[in-house]
Amino acid sequence: MLISTVAQTQMQASSMSMMLALPFVFLSGYVFPIGGMPTIFQWLTKLVPANYAIQILRGIVLRGATMRDLREPIFWLTIYTVAIIGLAVVRFKKTAE
Repeated sequence: MLISTVAQTQMQASSMSMMLALPFVFLSGYVFPIGGMPTIFQWLTKLVPANYAIQILRGIVLRGATMRDLREPIFWLTIYTVAIIGLAVVRFKKTAE
């Protein structure tokens, strides 16, 4: 939603989302293990919301983790969700006027 408030056309929004999606996939820990990454990339993974989604999925599927076990990644994913949707709402109000 945030990208659509910035983009001028559908093609531009699609391109921008792909430019964000690829680094997010690589930095989420889905393709490469985070522990094997250089230190700078390990720090960058903490800024990627997909990292927390992968932690939650792995916790549930592989370990059968409970909500209590996953409270930290759930907290950070919730913060990111509220922030990104909040920014999209603010941007949308400005573009709608």
